[in-house]
Amino acid sequence: MNTATRTLHRMLTRQKRIWQTSLLAQALLRAAAWAMGLLAPYMILDFFLGFSPASLYAINLCLAVFLACQCGRALARIVRLTNRDAAIRADALLADRRRTILGARELLDWLRPHALQTETPGVFLAIRAVENAGRRLAEIPFRRCVPEMDLRKQAQVTGFALLVVLVLLVLLVLPSDAGRTILRRICRPGLDIPPYSRHAFAVHPARPTVVYGQNAEIAVEITGAPVNAPVLFLTRQGNRTQQTVCFQESATRFAQRLERVVTPLEFCFATGAGRSQW
Repeated sequence: MNTATRTLHRMLTRQKRIWQTSLLAQALLRAAAWAMGLLAPYMILDFFLGFSPASLYAINLCLAVFLACQCGRALARIVRLTNRDAAIRADALLADRRRTILGARELLDWLRPHALQTETPGVFLAIRAVENAGRRLAEIPFRRCVPEMDLRKQAQVTGFALLVVLVLLVLLVLPSDAGRTILRRICRPGLDIPPYSRHAFAVHPARPTVVYGQNAEIAVEITGAPVNAPVLFLTRQGNRTQQTVCFQESATRFAQRLERVVTPLEFCFATGAGRSQW
């Protein structure tokens, strides 16, 4: 390649990379808008349904895969862009119906095997066309190389979504026990944070122990709201969970007996959507 062809190739590569970088920024902004837009319905669903930790993990994974797929699809389109695509876009930016840039780009492929034949008329004219395309390409300012309108619109959408999320966090979520609990459950499902409930569970004894093969009496005091649903005693060993209905000792106190305990196990009390920690 001579100087003119190398210059055009370099300028087209620069145009392509600016375009690709702008499209990547647009894709990331779009993914951020999706993430913030999905947070509110996710929190509302957890408020009413009280997802289990396993369900929270699964939902978080699905959302992460969804966002990754959105970014991956955009990235695949971006990576496939070539200098020829950049030439077509440059002609569009210049409103050049003759497609001067694209024509010169096609000539680059033809010129490669004829690079040393500079004296022939065909090669001479081709190089002149490439030089002219380079001058035309230099007329495009940097800000026009960036899809400014699309990028600005996506930034506005993402900024609006961020503003709404911040307002909701400051005014509704963070000041309330429900909001803080749900947000912690979504962000850190591995902490075994019980679903939000107006009920407060106080287990007695707080750290029960039992002699091998003996019985243990465990009770719970439920305050904060009237108990209008059966109180369940749940035990868990590995992946197996069993539940039994507790005996009611008073309006707020409920109990259950563990008989002939021979293996360590986890337990919790639950009523409605609320439960104590395991």
